[in-house]
Amino acid sequence: MTDTDARTGEGVGYITFVLFPRHTNRETRDNTIDLIHLFRNYLHYHIKCSKAYIHSRMRAKTAAFLKVLNRAKPEPKSNPMNVPKSQAQLPSAAVNF
Repeated sequence: MTDTDARTGEGVGYITFVLFPRHTNRETRDNTIDLIHLFRNYLHYHIKCSKAYIHSRMRAKTAAFLKVLNRAKPEPKSNPMNVPKSQAQLPSAAVNF
């Protein structure tokens, strides 16, 4: 492939099909051609399924991490007399007996 203008480098790969005489005889030639043409769709389908599976696992892992982080939050401090905030903020002079 060094004498061709085919792309090379990281992220570039090639698949080679080895065809024997039994793949090219009259009875099986059409089936061989069909399988080679369908291989691209087959490969893309499985790549897409793998990608979707990995993303679903990442979403599940993220949800689990968020649960752990939410459990690690400290409890809010309560006021000393366990009175609701709206009543605890009233000035003491406002209460007349």
